[in-house]
Amino acid sequence: MLQLSINDYQRIIEHGLYGKPLEICGLLVGHKSNEDTQVLEVHAVDSKDLSEKTYNMDALKYMKIDADVQKRGMQIVGIYHTHPATEPYPSPTDMERAHWEGSDDAIFPGYSYLIVSLRDPQNPEPRSFKLVGKRRPEDVIEEPVRIVEGEICNLACYESSGSALSIMTPNQLHGRDGVDERLDGSVSITDLVGNTPLIELKKLTTHLKHARVFGKAEYMNPAGSVKDRPALNMLLKGIESGELTPGKTILDSTSGNTGIAYAMIGAALGYKVKLVMPGNVSPERRAIVKMYGAETVLSSAFDGSDGAILKAREIYESEPDKYFKPDQYNNESNPEAHYLGTGPEIWRQTEGRVTHFLATLGTSGTLMGTSRFLKEVNPDIQIIAVEPDNAMHGIEGLKHMATSIKPGIYDPDIADEHLYADTDDAYNMQARLAEEEGIFVGFSAGAAVHTAIQVAERLDALEQEAVVVTILCDRGDRYLTQLAQMNL
Repeated sequence: MLQLSINDYQRIIEHGLYGKPLEICGLLVGHKSNEDTQVLEVHAVDSKDLSEKTYNMDALKYMKIDADVQKRGMQIVGIYHTHPATEPYPSPTDMERAHWEGSDDAIFPGYSYLIVSLRDPQNPEPRSFKLVGKRRPEDVIEEPVRIVEGEICNLACYESSGSALSIMTPNQLHGRDGVDERLDGSVSITDLVGNTPLIELKKLTTHLKHARVFGKAEYMNPAGSVKDRPALNMLLKGIESGELTPGKTILDSTSGNTGIAYAMIGAALGYKVKLVMPGNVSPERRAIVKMYGAETVLSSAFDGSDGAILKAREIYESEPDKYFKPDQYNNESNPEAHYLGTGPEIWRQTEGRVTHFLATLGTSGTLMGTSRFLKEVNPDIQIIAVEPDNAMHGIEGLKHMATSIKPGIYDPDIADEHLYADTDDAYNMQARLAEEEGIFVGFSAGAAVHTAIQVAERLDALEQEAVVVTILCDRGDRYLTQLAQMNL
């Protein structure tokens, strides 16, 4: 029998729900006998490549944990693995990764192999097996799993089905037991991208009885916006592919937020950054990228983001060997960041109860990637695209698609509904968010929240229970000059 505490079981679940999506691995630590295994600690040991190599553990972390637990009189007793499907036994792929490459020998012979299905995050299903020999079916033996309340010595049984999950921050998740990754120098600023909170906008929705509205606090990313996610993913993919090499300069067009993210990540990773920004971009954004050491080139303010796109192309084509151009408008790694991160986080944070997801359109990456994930886990979730209501709008960073250069990653058919935001409504809601909810965000978030409340009001009038989620894109302090000019 495998026994572990409810706290450690919840930690495994939370680790999985922060993963690629719902799929991750780690170590079980404690004591074992011929028949029973007692788990006293669980340790997250992510692979360096979270694509498909789920068990390609970071060897250095493994060795550190192994040495640490032995000093404290314990041992590694097995591994855990979370995944989004339910299978009666470990799959052939699981078996392949649980054995040494090129060998039939199990990596942990006789140890417990805990699989937790997160197909339904509200009802996780744990099953445990022992790999007692080679890869043959008869060498995979299932063992009972006992989840216990409190400390492992208190054997008060806990029924895991339908249990409520506690939410842990990434720092709590990775720094709770054993080796503290925050102290060994392995955590950098880029590790803090993602896993942002979901905030219910209660004061703005006191008039609603059936529908609830939540904002995903993307302004809490380290560079201050939702764009941290795609920027990091695009740059890491560039390094992985060999297109971004030491000595090359990162070049792209941006209305500001992606550029700030490029500048922050470039500084952290040691790359020069050159950004083409519309001439009307806020002074705050220009100052921020300068602080990170990035070079800026201003395109015509009248031409907006489209002018910046064309100017960046011109610069790149003049010296293609000098630059790595992520091209956020046409790079599939942009929406992929949201498919792997934002979507799974929303699904987890709402415990699968999200009914409507709404996002504004700039590059369209947030809507495209998040929606694809949410539609996969529940096709009934309604996807709503929000864009400015005319070409001469004043909502920085957003595109009026009918009159703009359409991003290559944009698929209008992803959305179940298209709605249009008025500039004045966006500005008014931006102010209300600060004054009534204490959330100081930018104008695009104002457009998103105004429209999300409109959707919620429509559903509420039909007495329809709904959970509407939108994106709080960036921080409001990037617009202080504009706000001052508006006499606010």
